[in-house]
Amino acid sequence: MKRKLRTLTIISIILIVLLLAGCVLSVILALKMNEEKNRAEAFSYDIEDLDGQIFSLNQEISNLNAECADYTAQIEALKEEIRLLSDTKEQNDVLYAKLNEEIRGLEGRLTEKQGEIDELHRSIADLESYINIDINAQIELVNQLNALLASPPKHIVKEKLEKEDGTTEEITKEEDGIIALYYKDIENGYTFFFNPTWTTSSASMIKAPFALSILESYAAQDKRAAESETPIPEEELLPSLDTKFIYTEDKYRSGSGKIKEAEYGTEYTYRELIDYMLRYSDNVAYAELKEVYGIDAFRALASRLKLTSMNASLSNMSVKDACTIMGAIYTFCSENESYGPLMEDALKNANHTVMIPFGVWGTDCAHKYGWDIGAYHDMAIVYNDHPYTVSVMSNLDQGGDEVNQYIQQLIKLVAKMHANFYK
Repeated sequence: MKRKLRTLTIISIILIVLLLAGCVLSVILALKMNEEKNRAEAFSYDIEDLDGQIFSLNQEISNLNAECADYTAQIEALKEEIRLLSDTKEQNDVLYAKLNEEIRGLEGRLTEKQGEIDELHRSIADLESYINIDINAQIELVNQLNALLASPPKHIVKEKLEKEDGTTEEITKEEDGIIALYYKDIENGYTFFFNPTWTTSSASMIKAPFALSILESYAAQDKRAAESETPIPEEELLPSLDTKFIYTEDKYRSGSGKIKEAEYGTEYTYRELIDYMLRYSDNVAYAELKEVYGIDAFRALASRLKLTSMNASLSNMSVKDACTIMGAIYTFCSENESYGPLMEDALKNANHTVMIPFGVWGTDCAHKYGWDIGAYHDMAIVYNDHPYTVSVMSNLDQGGDEVNQYIQQLIKLVAKMHANFYK
């Protein structure tokens, strides 16, 4: 009887300890989650405060380790009780089973606490990563970026002036250049932006989200077919990507692209049209794909991604929404083995590489440029060890060395700023 009372007393003490530990741990984790949320919203951190937080977390880990050691000792004590009872097991079946249940419970709690300790270690690593950022270097890079963004090249406008004698003369005017930039770290969400909501014509950048909407539709159709017990009605099926398109005179479109240079009668599959639209910014391919697929899926994509710059017109865009689009493309290409490679390969090998791809030369880059009257843009996914998206939009449609070198300088500074997060 005394042994039974002693055992029950041990069990009661264990339960009280567990309840107290759970309460303390809940408070610790609640405080920790609140600290993490506040930390993510600030760019500059008080280093001394972070050191204090790390010290506090290490103390919590030390306390938890002590509790774990105590649980281990209690488990061993209970196991010893079982060994002592083993000789009279038949007389103590109920107590034997109860002690085994208590051991399993304690072992479960021990596993939980070890998981909590591991989570605290990860939190400390996150805090130390902030401390390791060279804040002074980051501030200097941001200052350089802001100074460069504040002084873009002039926008060169050429106009034809009609003279009194009926002849025309071309005159050149200079206007203020407009520049917008957005950077977003895909893994951690770090951002930098300038003029983020300036909305203007996206020019050929529109072809990237349009292609995404088409390929997402095929992925959704495949999923539906896999999950349905009955075949999809033929009238609801999308056309096969192997469907042939024949290039004829009435399909000609001016501007960018390669198909316009082909002989009439040349055949292309829809899959090739998507590739040409992204790789060469082909206007013939874009026009045909719009006719075949329409824009309903494109509108749905813009709505789902909350692309507010496209509310008035799908042909508009802002640098912020451009980065959102490239982030969605990154996710799609990473997750969809059937259609992702088609899009990723075309964008990684897309032409007009004088802006973002040149600025990150030597690093894989999937991009889509846009160039039209009053528009000179580029948006990209940069694939290094920690991928990020970046977009630049401007009215500097004269292009040329001065504009290209200016944009390349911006992109190089962004790359340095991004790298500094991970030093």
